[in-house]
Amino acid sequence: MAKILIVDDDATARALLTTVLKYAGHELHEAQNGEVALRWLSRSTPDLIIVDLLMPRMDGLEFLRHAREDRLIATIPVVFYTASYLQSEAQRMAAVCGVQHIITKPAEPEQIYAIVNAALGPKQMPLPAPADFETQDRSRARLTAALSQKAALVVPRLEALVALGLRLASERDPERLLSDFCNAARTIVGAQTAIVMIRHSGESSHYVFVSKAQQGSVAAPTLQPKDALYDEVLTSRRTLRKSGLPGDAAAAGLPREYSPVSSLVCAPVQSPQRVYGYVLLLNRIDADEFSADDESLAHILAAQVGRIYENGSLYRDVKRYAERLEAEVAERKQAQDRIRTLNEELERRIQERTAQLQQANAELEAFGYTVSHDLRAPLRALNCYSSLLLETEAAGLSDTGKRYLKTCTKSAERMASMVDDLLAFSRLGRQALTLAPLDMLALVHEVWDEDLQPGGPLAQLRLGDVPPAVGDRALLREVWANLIANARKYSAKNPHPVILIEGKELTHELKYSIQDNGVGFDMAHAPRLFRVFERLHSPQEFEGSGAGLAIVERIVRRHGGRAWAQSEPGKGATFFFTLPKVAT
Repeated sequence: MAKILIVDDDATARALLTTVLKYAGHELHEAQNGEVALRWLSRSTPDLIIVDLLMPRMDGLEFLRHAREDRLIATIPVVFYTASYLQSEAQRMAAVCGVQHIITKPAEPEQIYAIVNAALGPKQMPLPAPADFETQDRSRARLTAALSQKAALVVPRLEALVALGLRLASERDPERLLSDFCNAARTIVGAQTAIVMIRHSGESSHYVFVSKAQQGSVAAPTLQPKDALYDEVLTSRRTLRKSGLPGDAAAAGLPREYSPVSSLVCAPVQSPQRVYGYVLLLNRIDADEFSADDESLAHILAAQVGRIYENGSLYRDVKRYAERLEAEVAERKQAQDRIRTLNEELERRIQERTAQLQQANAELEAFGYTVSHDLRAPLRALNCYSSLLLETEAAGLSDTGKRYLKTCTKSAERMASMVDDLLAFSRLGRQALTLAPLDMLALVHEVWDEDLQPGGPLAQLRLGDVPPAVGDRALLREVWANLIANARKYSAKNPHPVILIEGKELTHELKYSIQDNGVGFDMAHAPRLFRVFERLHSPQEFEGSGAGLAIVERIVRRHGGRAWAQSEPGKGATFFFTLPKVAT
């Protein structure tokens, strides 16, 4: 274990050496400048001194001169600790100061171990004597000049880097972003010309910007550098550096106006996901070629702008998408407003038409009721007087006269029946529905038992499944009464009349049917079945006014159902109606 004194004004650099050398078991002491180090040396003697050459107040050379005034300290090995870009000047200074070892910043732990072990190792020969102070001062002057030279190169780069970072962080427009980057890349790397070419895969449009020394960046959309080198950069996603070029720009795939071209660096503008293009730097200022550091710097800058360009492109795409969404939302709102206006207009028209229809229906019903009511009195009078005349004056009437009077009486009775049916039909439109659960099977039995049988053979009733329903009992009783009477009437001429009544529960409705084996009808006349006073058979064949089925259809329709029939002449008929399924 050795006692080592570290002298450096940079706390981070001191901490690095302390951390690394502690693992080797050495005893470390730190001093932030030469004055503090000299005070420490007045109290203790180290085995090794590691000193930074460039420090404020007292640099490494001046510290070493004062420390070596003590003969014991003069024999202690010294290691210079300096920046890598000053390595050559530091080596010359080390030679004139009698120092054999240098650690350059930054250094890997293995390198630090090796140099410290070499400095602490056995001495094959005594340390070389330092040169005179004048020689040391000249060496320090060269080191300072090299530092100034390096600073003159680095400071503009740092300023350009800072300015570029600020611009890239705030810029959203991709064209301005690439134009600023083109200028900054040329300045930071130190090239005479910079060309940025960006093209999205699958797109024909592209961005090209050119920046030359003493000029700003300008767009050059017609410039498309063509060379296998650029394709290789895009494919491999690696930065390439070329030197010793013949000078002709055409050899580099560029127009002759860019001649001469002696060296170049081409770095891919990329993000982790994709390559967007490249930055091409031509001719290093104040040098024959670009260095490895220039190549690394160009690669870092291109990768940085690639990520920012991708973010900017995504921001632009999101912004465009948001604008499209806003336009679409506005269009939808306008469409909704138009639809709302149309709906309001439609609703108004529907209300007007409904009111007109209700008024017309009311007037029609009132007219039908009035006409029917007013017709009753003269029909009764006609019927009564015809009957009286037949009873009291029959002896004085001829057979023809008696036949005429009987015809008048029958016509008056038929007319009275039609008036009654018309009144019943008109009342259906005004009567409110009273909905309740109904046992349809019991209702069928009730109607069947109460309906008087016509002359002829007694009809046989067959019942299938008749599911319960929800409806107005009185009105649905009227439906069954009309359908059963109709079936009995038209099957009366069959010597063995049979009537089948059944129902079925469907998904959304209940379906009922009544089938007879009567005379049937031609389906061509089916549309007339449910019209008021429409008959498919003459009154001489079958009695009736023709209003019964119209009443059935109207009651079923008021319940939200429908009615229809199927038949063949001579094969009977089946009448169907449906009712909505209602939860009870």
